[in-house]
Amino acid sequence: MGASCGAAGRPPAFDKEPTYRRYNEVDRAIDLVEALPDPEVPAPRVVSVDEYATRTGRHHWTVLVDVESRRPIDLLPDQGGASSLPLGS
Repeated sequence: MGASCGAAGRPPAFDKEPTYRRYNEVDRAIDLVEALPDPEVPAPRVVSVDEYATRTGRHHWTVLVDVESRRPIDLLPDQGGASSLPLGS
């Protein structure tokens, strides 16, 4: 083993004790916000379905948007895309 290796041939960084971050007020505030119930949102009347791809074209998603409020509803991984979504009433 070279001089740069620690115990058991591991790099010296792995010989150190792990550091732990203390639970603080910010963590408590995040816990309280995450514990809140999801707000009641009325069902959308008009939905837009769009496809989105990254610049490389390797990752595709289907985006569902509430047209009236202009807010996204969901972002779905594209495995068949919008063409596989049922259309209807």
